[in-house]
Amino acid sequence: MNVFRSVLPRLLSTSSPRCERVLDYKSLIKQGIVERPSKKIDAADADNVSSNVAELSLAKASIFPDEDTADLLFNGIKYKDLPYVHITCKKNNTKMYAYDAKDKFMFYSSPKMYGFLNASKRTEVANVTTGINMGQSLRNTGIKFIRVEVEGFNSGRTPAVKGLTQAGIQIASVSDVTRVDWGWSQRAKKRRRV
Repeated sequence: MNVFRSVLPRLLSTSSPRCERVLDYKSLIKQGIVERPSKKIDAADADNVSSNVAELSLAKASIFPDEDTADLLFNGIKYKDLPYVHITCKKNNTKMYAYDAKDKFMFYSSPKMYGFLNASKRTEVANVTTGINMGQSLRNTGIKFIRVEVEGFNSGRTPAVKGLTQAGIQIASVSDVTRVDWGWSQRAKKRRRV
């Protein structure tokens, strides 16, 4: 005898002992609770859909920077005057540098400062912790809005930004400033020995 077998009928959620039993779709249609979806689209509906798509495409285009982006206000500060955090992602480490709008250094943060050593510096937890502490340092100086520049590739890119937002910092933009050098070819890999 299975002790863990549920007496309740199959339910949609795990916390719904008070819910009614879920009926199949056809019986709901027969009872008149749910209407059968129509496959025909009227000409008026088609025009409405096309106008909605056009509105969405115009709204989507406004999220990209244009000539007015530098003058946008964030909490009374122009975008070009916002401080920024530069996140450098290396193979085994993620470092964060905070600068003001005039490129003057303000803060530095890395996982090593918070007790993460060796291979643990590249973990998501280490990068979230670094981001939270950088965000707290910024909040202590009264900074609420920042720009973020991310350079390099590792697993700590997203967690570092998440740590900044968890600290209560509002991010105006995230830019990828990874330098790609197309001018040189990489040397051949070492021959595999068996």
